[in-house]
Amino acid sequence: MLRGNKVYLRPFEEDDIKNTVKWLNSIELGALIDRVIPSTMHEREEWFHAISRDKTAVTFAIALAKNDHHIGNCGLMNIDNRSRRAQFWIYLADGYTGHGFGNEAMKLILDYAFQSLNLNRIYLYVVSTNIHALQFYQKIGFKIEGTFREHVYLKGRYEDAIWLGILKNDYYSSPAKRQKP
Repeated sequence: MLRGNKVYLRPFEEDDIKNTVKWLNSIELGALIDRVIPSTMHEREEWFHAISRDKTAVTFAIALAKNDHHIGNCGLMNIDNRSRRAQFWIYLADGYTGHGFGNEAMKLILDYAFQSLNLNRIYLYVVSTNIHALQFYQKIGFKIEGTFREHVYLKGRYEDAIWLGILKNDYYSSPAKRQKP
């Protein structure tokens, strides 16, 4: 378990699937995380069993430190131990953004990735219309590394995907890391 002041990250469990299905089927969240296909309990159960065996991924449930309430999920995928890199993903339930929960979860998982897994690089992409997420990642220290033009089709339009990355040395020398969440 990775513990912060506001949230902690724990292994994703089968009991977390019901909340996850509800969140993934939110039209608003789907537009932010590039997911438009409705999710079913069966599909999420299959996903859970697959990630449980996947040695190139770690998946966490994000829970409130004060009452253990499950408010989101995050993880690393495509972990490449030879090149020491992984792709990060995160989403929070409606009503839990803008309170520092995502910021703290992000810092917990970056510390885990860089210290426990000894990774050197974490990368992700953001749909170009998700300005809030783009600013959030840049504040933590992620740098824009490129744009995949018209990479995502959402709400009847093609949108660009903005790829960002952060290196271990950059993260530990950034002002955002030195600030407590």
